[in-house]
Amino acid sequence: MSKFRIFTILSPYIITLMIMTMSSQSELRKAKRELQTKQKTLKIQRKLERQKNKLRDKLKASKVRREEVVSFLCRDENSRMLSGKKDTVTKNKIKHQRRVLLHSLKELHAQYNATAKRHVKLSYRQFVRYCPFYVTPAKGTDRNTCACIDHENVKLLVEKLHQKGILLTNSISELLAVIACDTTSKQCMYHTCMKCCYNEIDFEGPLEETEITWQQWSRVVTSEEEKNFANFAKVTQSVKCEDLLALLNKKLDSLAKYHFNWLHQAKTLRELKETLREDEVCIHVDFSENYGYKLSSEIQAFHFGGSHKQATIHTCVVYMASSSCSYATISASLRHYERAVWAHMEPVLREAIDKCNTPPSTLHIISDGAVTQYRNKKNLYLLSTVHFLSGFQGVTWNFNEKLHGKGAPDGVGGAVKSVADTAVQRGTDLQTAEELHKFREARLDH
Repeated sequence: MSKFRIFTILSPYIITLMIMTMSSQSELRKAKRELQTKQKTLKIQRKLERQKNKLRDKLKASKVRREEVVSFLCRDENSRMLSGKKDTVTKNKIKHQRRVLLHSLKELHAQYNATAKRHVKLSYRQFVRYCPFYVTPAKGTDRNTCACIDHENVKLLVEKLHQKGILLTNSISELLAVIACDTTSKQCMYHTCMKCCYNEIDFEGPLEETEITWQQWSRVVTSEEEKNFANFAKVTQSVKCEDLLALLNKKLDSLAKYHFNWLHQAKTLRELKETLREDEVCIHVDFSENYGYKLSSEIQAFHFGGSHKQATIHTCVVYMASSSCSYATISASLRHYERAVWAHMEPVLREAIDKCNTPPSTLHIISDGAVTQYRNKKNLYLLSTVHFLSGFQGVTWNFNEKLHGKGAPDGVGGAVKSVADTAVQRGTDLQTAEELHKFREARLDH
């Protein structure tokens, strides 16, 4: 009985202690769950932050790689800008002048990875994906009317030998890499390197034919009424197989020097534009093909007769340390001699000087080597006098390698003609240089 009473008396205290213990344990479990939830949430947030930073770095690296590929493909030694007024491409309401690749994408990919830094190297698939939409392979309608005769003649011979199975490749770059241990070295390409000066192309296997026939560009002299006329034409040539190897190696040796000069000049001029100081101005000039005036409606006698007149368009791209600008000067005079060149360049130089943050002291000019326009003694005399009147203290004139003078000014001329033709189709008449100039000014104002 006493035992039962003692239990009865003590039971309220025991129950109270049990309830307090259970309450504290419940709070501990609740706090533990809250702590675990916070830790889990913090862990997820950290993971998301790492993924976000990783994605940001990935997008940044992708943007850098894309910019490197675009810059590489838009170089003048890798693609050429088409100057035609219809040679434009539009994507997502962004219009660009077309550029045509001078080599296959596989060759360009190999060249890119050979010269690119490690963090911007790409697979071929990524390289093709980053190719800009306005840089395309050549089509059947993309006729190159300013091709280099030296490159074309070697190309025609190599393609014929590749077609016959005598050569394993039809790439001139790969053949030059065989005869030169380093195609970027002047010693190797000029055959003064002791390691590769005796390298030559060898044919694969014996030749089955005794004579090879192919086409070459050559100067042909014709006579008419006791007068001789020299013109270029594609003529058929034949050479015995035993003499073919010596002919190919001779042409490649000559082309190697010319090829190196062209690539080295393109690289040097590109670096010049990218490293201009605040007191330097670089201007790339070229004459565009004359623009023929057009009317929205023409009578037959005007359209087929000799009533059509033309305007001269001189295009310039001015590069400064912080920006670049494109210009097109229009004139009714069809003269392209040295005095006309400086007449076209004078207003461009004045505006370029006004746009510079500091008064420029050095002027760099880039052009092709047309003898009647830029590369003559009269122009060099004007070069030594006229630029000082504009405030420049020093000047350089860089002539592009023969038949490799295509560049940004060609796109400017094509854009001007394209806009003018579009206006004519919409009912605008353009009959004089003044009307063409006023139309362009009105377009710029809007």
